[in-house]
This record gives sequence, structure tokens and C-alpha cells, in this order.
Amino acid sequence: MERNRIRIICFPKCSIDEISRVRDTLESQLDIDKSLVTHENIGKLPPAIMINPARNQYISEKILEYIASIYSDRSIVVAIVKYDAYAYYYNFVFGHADPINRVCAVYTPRLESGNRAVYLDRLSKEVLHEVGHVLGLHHCSDRKCVMNFSNNILDVDRKSATFCERCRSLLKTGKLEGYR
Repeated sequence: MERNRIRIICFPKCSIDEISRVRDTLESQLDIDKSLVTHENIGKLPPAIMINPARNQYISEKILEYIASIYSDRSIVVAIVKYDAYAYYYNFVFGHADPINRVCAVYTPRLESGNRAVYLDRLSKEVLHEVGHVLGLHHCSDRKCVMNFSNNILDVDRKSATFCERCRSLLKTGKLEGYR
């Protein structure tokens, strides 16, 4: 796989264990060096104008546009947002990606658990899933693959934090055009 730089940005702030877990997952699954993964705590949420007041949720498409407008260095940008969001016709999304602009976002409230280890596992899976979309992967039918679509939190818990052999092969060979 080509050497992709990944920038993790946190709205407003991620803890050390969140960043460590996400970095470890990205590094191991994408076979990239630690030096290619950076992070930044923004210190505030994205502008409130991007919230639909009737739903009290961010409009994910607007978040992705906002991120793409700030970061244009061709790094893959992963936003971890501590607020709920929805996209298109979905009531909510765990995450959302824009492969053209190489940005994605993961929204943490629905991933929360009374158990920190469960939350970190969910977060790392959803970040890897969205980065997979940025790299050109689509949803996978293998229920254990991290690229499997998650309709609810049980789906997130069921899948692994790894790509199946087919998705790993597509990433490694770069043969994503015929896959689309």
C-alpha cells in the first residue's frame, strides 16, 4: 500500500488512550509507520451552524466539507467528533467518509459504553472502517470484516478490527477500480 499520512483531529479533545488505540489499530492494519500518523486536539466542537437544531445532531456532510476546507495537504484526515450526527437518510451515523477529499469523521456518543475497553474497541473499528472507505473500499459482506456495514451497535461489536483477506488484498494490490 502507498505511504499515506494520516492526521487525526479531535473535536474537542481526545484522551491519550483514545489516540493510542486508534493509532495502534491504523498502524497495524494499514502497515504504516508511527511517524505517518499524527494527531491534534482542536479544543472546540465544529461550528454550531452545522447542527440541525430540530434533531440536535450535526449534519455529517457539512462536517466533512468543513474538514476538507481546513486540511488540503492530501493527508487522510480522520475527525473524531464528540457529538452525534446523521447523514443522508440515516437517523444517525457512527462515521462517514468522503474519499474524494480524503476526509472522514467518527462520531463517538453512540459508541460510548460503561466499559472503557469496549468503547475504545468500537472507536478503533469505526475509525479503521472510515479510513477503509477513504482508501477506496466499499462495504463488505463478511460479517467479521471491519468493512461490514454497521446498522446498530451490536453490528459494531460483532465485527473485528481487521480487514478480511479480500479487503486486505484489494488494499495491498490497489485494484480498487474494478472493485467499484
